[in-house]
Amino acid sequence: MPVDSQSGDFIFDVAAIWYVLQLTGDSFKVGIAVATILLPAIFIGPIAGVYLDRFNRRDVMLASNLVQAAVAGMIGILYSLGSLNFLVLLVMLFVLNSGAQFVRPAVTAMIPGMTEKEDLSTANSLFSLGHPSTRLLAMVSEAL
Repeated sequence: MPVDSQSGDFIFDVAAIWYVLQLTGDSFKVGIAVATILLPAIFIGPIAGVYLDRFNRRDVMLASNLVQAAVAGMIGILYSLGSLNFLVLLVMLFVLNSGAQFVRPAVTAMIPGMTEKEDLSTANSLFSLGHPSTRLLAMVSEAL
């Protein structure tokens, strides 16, 4: 589940960056969009772990995914209506990627409770390999 979610997040980000380039034709604005996508990892990521320790991880993951789905849906609706502009897209990308900062630590923290002690190192290794490989797959498929 989490690897698929992360793949979807990455593919969505690539599509959003491509859309910014198509919308504006300005490489500087593409850079601003990329920065907006990366900023939640810097500012929200470190805080997310603190809240995950205080609340039910499953509920936090569910709430984060629901917020992400609502924002992605709103982006689609605004695009369909022709009302999606650069500034609105930046705000929505920041919110969308802020929600993602709660999912990965929650999943990582749940791994010890889902595996046997002797399988824990294997489970952690497989999980850590999943994210980079899905990003690579997304980049290759986008290039084709």
